[in-house]
Amino acid sequence: MFQQNQVKDWQVTRRRITAVNLGNTGIAEQLEAFKKHTAEVEKANGQCSKKFIRLKNKDRLEDVAMIHIESSRSTIVNVDGVRFLCHDAVLSFFSKRLTEQMRKGCLYFETPELASRAFDKIYRWMHGECSVVQSFDLAVLRGARFLAIPELLEQMWKMLEKKNLTEYDAFEMLCKSRKVHEIEELHGMMVDRITKSTLVIFSSKQFLRLSETQVSLLLKSDRLAVNSEIEVLYSGLCWLRYKWPMRRGSVGKVLNSVRYGFLSVLMLQKVSLTDRPQTGPFADILDVFLKLPESKKILDDALIYSSLLATTVMEPHCLKDRLATTGIQLLPSRRWMIDTRCEYHRPVSATIPNMSFVSWKEFKNYMFMLQTEKTNIEDFRCVDELERHICPGSESDLSVAELEPYGSTSSQTSLLSEDTDHESTTLVASSFNDSSSASESVLTSTEDTEGSSSDE
Repeated sequence: MFQQNQVKDWQVTRRRITAVNLGNTGIAEQLEAFKKHTAEVEKANGQCSKKFIRLKNKDRLEDVAMIHIESSRSTIVNVDGVRFLCHDAVLSFFSKRLTEQMRKGCLYFETPELASRAFDKIYRWMHGECSVVQSFDLAVLRGARFLAIPELLEQMWKMLEKKNLTEYDAFEMLCKSRKVHEIEELHGMMVDRITKSTLVIFSSKQFLRLSETQVSLLLKSDRLAVNSEIEVLYSGLCWLRYKWPMRRGSVGKVLNSVRYGFLSVLMLQKVSLTDRPQTGPFADILDVFLKLPESKKILDDALIYSSLLATTVMEPHCLKDRLATTGIQLLPSRRWMIDTRCEYHRPVSATIPNMSFVSWKEFKNYMFMLQTEKTNIEDFRCVDELERHICPGSESDLSVAELEPYGSTSSQTSLLSEDTDHESTTLVASSFNDSSSASESVLTSTEDTEGSSSDE
């Protein structure tokens, strides 16, 4: 018989094992051997278990592990000059980019996509501090996307969806994210929420400060509630004019977002000609547009579309068949709006837009009205919805003055207006008059002092 050696802690000892003999066909002997084998295994396990270190509270195991990680931090991450002492195991577990950077031996980041405040929150989230990301944070979203942390990124998107943003909240988010060029899906999500507030937004100064991508997405949206497509054209021209000629390179992307087939033939002819009476101070911008290689086809197709649309007013179902012979695609409609205060408003339907010519002066007067009168956007009715009664003083009862910086003390204003320039409220439409106009001199005296690059 083996004489069992003295067992020390964690030492594997040799034990006599009575295993089942596969060559033995006696059932009784096999069962007896199996019982003996089982008893020996249980006895050996019982002896070994006495040697284990037992924690008084097993639930503290995770805490002990985290304390160990914290006590052995050895990796320094430098974000915008701020040094963070981190544990490499935590970083590599959550972030693909940080894992790659650690292999290269470089953990220095100086980019607008990752702010030091955001990295502090992200690293605390990695350690299980869920309270630091209980609400949507744009800086954390950018940081999570930059560092390639899919779990946190998904959490941020879900929080944004749960916010149930109003139209003005969505526009506020656009204003805050105008320099966030890398997350186009964020801009698209906010643009999709903007519909009846479209014209109030067009008449605000914040609209002029949006980025090229944001304006392009907004002007392309099928959900825009407008009286006429010409309002979309004038608004795009206003945005370009605000920082002209610095926005010269944006002419194609912005003006190609307009659905020219919904414009009147007269307006299309004025755009194509060098002499453009009643179309505003946009001659130099339109000249640049006409020099683009794609502009000729766009305007030629628009003339055909507009002519066919005008001739099939009484038979809108025939439009698609007639367009098929020309190879031109059917344009998706906007949400044609009914605002009886608008002097150029005309009766419209889902398939018949307002194609009357609208002068720059008429459009400008309408923008002034939206700026000066309190406007409840729920009073606007679109042709694709039933008429309903709206109680006064509702949440949507906002004028453009409440969108302008420092023009109001409402909570909506304080959220929307986070610009650093403390300027007086300036009417947007007045900013596009002739240089001899007194109203333009007001804009000149109050215009941003910051460089164009900070706005783009």
